[in-house]
Amino acid sequence: MIRFDALSIRYPGATRDAAERVSFEAVRGALTAVVGPNGSGKSTLVRALIRRVPFAHGDILVDGSAIASLHRDEIARRVAVVPQREELAFPVLVGDYVALGRFPHLGVWHAPGDRDAAAVESALARAGVASLRSRRVDTLSGGEWQRVRLARVGRAAVLRRLALPNAHWVATRTPVRTSMSSPPATTVM
Repeated sequence: MIRFDALSIRYPGATRDAAERVSFEAVRGALTAVVGPNGSGKSTLVRALIRRVPFAHGDILVDGSAIASLHRDEIARRVAVVPQREELAFPVLVGDYVALGRFPHLGVWHAPGDRDAAAVESALARAGVASLRSRRVDTLSGGEWQRVRLARVGRAAVLRRLALPNAHWVATRTPVRTSMSSPPATTVM
């Protein structure tokens, strides 16, 4: 569960809030959409969730814990962000790219083990991209690339930001039943 509770964010030097008293709850196993016109604060909410921007008022809870009280490593284990745009600087194999999602689960100076390899294989299978494991990411179609990016986040909560022009803030809860929801994740789009 991810809950925004009367959250207000104002960037330094700004004359108005980028997000003002935003409240909604994204429950596990449901799809929650946050939509709005360009510049309405959707990306700002994502930045606040991963503590890239401070907030002036309110709180964000992830599975009942205030993000302000969580160490960055714990946030990385609980929340995964699939950015709106992502271009890799160099081509890597799909399997290696998905394995990067295990980084928050490793300790300092620890190499991935059998458990991590199993998690990567499971994520590839759940996203339906296991057959792409040995392909370079720069050879994928747009849809394949999106599925690979979702596989990288594995079992963590998924947060994805989409730009939808000429809309207002909306939180919509619709049941999600997909192979990616095992166990059910919180998905915010």
